[in-house]
Amino acid sequence: MTLIREQLAEENPNALLITDMDDALVGYGGQYSKPVVAIYSGSRIVDILVSQGEKRVDAIEYFNFNIACAWVGENTPIIIIDF
Repeated sequence: MTLIREQLAEENPNALLITDMDDALVGYGGQYSKPVVAIYSGSRIVDILVSQGEKRVDAIEYFNFNIACAWVGENTPIIIIDF
């Protein structure tokens, strides 16, 4: 993940990262003419939440309402829904 973070920082130093979710970071990318942003695996995020003690159903609910739907500007990460 360090290499992805380093390359992303070079491409877009303003790209936002999800706290404590480095193991779910799978790359970076974006749309034409937009700055690149971090890309995370939704299933890995849920797995991390479960490993932190959440029940899977609660982790999925938290993910859906607090992570997948979050918009914090044009540098908001992309979440791949790969369940």
